[in-house]
Amino acid sequence: MNRSLKRSTMFIILLLIGLALAACNYPGLQPTPDAFGTAAAQTVAARLTEAAIGQPATDVPPPATLTPVPPTEAATATPVSPTVTPDDEEPCDQALFITDVTVPDGTVYSPGATFTKTWRLRNTGTCTWTSGYALIFHNGDVMGGPASTPITSGTVGPGQTVDVSVNLTAPASAGEYQGFWRLRNSSGVSFGITNSADGSFFVLIQVGAPTATPYPIAASGQFTVRQTYHADMDTGTNDTPPSGTADFWFEAVSAAEKYLTPQNGARLALWPSGAPSLSDCQSASLSGFRISMDLVSIGSWVCYETNLGNIGRMEIENITGSPQVLSIDFRTWDTP
Repeated sequence: MNRSLKRSTMFIILLLIGLALAACNYPGLQPTPDAFGTAAAQTVAARLTEAAIGQPATDVPPPATLTPVPPTEAATATPVSPTVTPDDEEPCDQALFITDVTVPDGTVYSPGATFTKTWRLRNTGTCTWTSGYALIFHNGDVMGGPASTPITSGTVGPGQTVDVSVNLTAPASAGEYQGFWRLRNSSGVSFGITNSADGSFFVLIQVGAPTATPYPIAASGQFTVRQTYHADMDTGTNDTPPSGTADFWFEAVSAAEKYLTPQNGARLALWPSGAPSLSDCQSASLSGFRISMDLVSIGSWVCYETNLGNIGRMEIENITGSPQVLSIDFRTWDTP
């Protein structure tokens, strides 16, 4: 019975295959291939074969769906930070004024007298000064000095000091004379000192026969006065002198409105141009009115009479910072 069933099943399969082949080859009856129908026919044939041989048909798995893989991005290089060079490196050529070795400011000479002015300077740069470095005249009164003269016959290394000298002659006419000098390196480039507004250092003399009782200098030098602070010009004390001794106040009404204001009976006068002499300041229109800083700039000169009655003068060498700081070069004569 079982064998008869198997034979019948095989006969039916062969019949179906023959009918399918005949239909495909019949003229005009060739259909467009149908993928779905073909798959169905294959399934039926598989089931019949399973029934004929007693083995289960294995389902053909559908084609695997390929998931597109995104392209791998190229690795991004991490930028390397550049090496930063500090802006505040010491310059090659730079000097610092130490002191006047000879001819203090205001020294009196007779007309035509010869003298040697010597300054002590320190090399604060990074380059060594050689015999190719020179002292050069910058501006002011040359007083018979050379255009240039070597500063050393050897070398002056960074941090070392040297005495720099020049031979001068007092002018023929009486009065006050001032000459400004600088340095020049072996390449012909001029440079100056750090503790001066324009880098120059100077010689300052009086020409004329000295009187029997010349006015001595009560105080002189350089200092700074900060905004809202005071200065005593009789002693050269800055910022916070004892009460009652200040001669002027760096007054600040606002950031845009500032004054040089006389204190304790002192008087001031803005000098129009150039360095005033003692006689110039004695004849100046001194008053107790304050001077607006709008009229004052770097290089301005101011005559004054202190609260003790001494006559003096000061130069505004620099104005820096916020709040502002005044750098002042001054001289007060003992003229009560």
